[in-house]
Amino acid sequence: VNDAGIDILNVLKFYYEKVNVNLEINVLEHGAFVQRGRARSYPHGYMTTVSAWSAYNWFHTLPERLQNWGKVDNPVANQYAKVQLENFLRDPEGWVKLWPEATEEIQRLAFFIQTPMPKQYNFWQPWVKSYFGEMTHHPGPTLLQDLAVRGLWIDQELKASK
Repeated sequence: VNDAGIDILNVLKFYYEKVNVNLEINVLEHGAFVQRGRARSYPHGYMTTVSAWSAYNWFHTLPERLQNWGKVDNPVANQYAKVQLENFLRDPEGWVKLWPEATEEIQRLAFFIQTPMPKQYNFWQPWVKSYFGEMTHHPGPTLLQDLAVRGLWIDQELKASK
């Protein structure tokens, strides 16, 4: 957790104290933080951030997903996640139409405390073609990473001219 994350946690702690809930903030060194998250060895909560793109991805509520920091296993959430995963590529228009309903329901169930997103900027070179701002927070080869880079090409002539 960075300084902004610690600030957010302190704001949450302040608000929870108003309803007689005492939060204990345990700031860890990065390696220990990552290990605890991957091992799911946190009893009550885990503060992490997501990119603006993935803030409302329902598949983060699937029990087997590493990013399921809330340890969610809920039939409604699981069904929406299944629909999202099955239609992400095959029927994106249908998936987008379902988005408002599913997002409202997932937020109503309140599996996560969603805080304001930090500012995020994306830069790319003009010689990278067929790129329209797609992004993913996944660093490795995943379905999402593949979608973000599929079809990209480098205009070598334009690159050489810069």
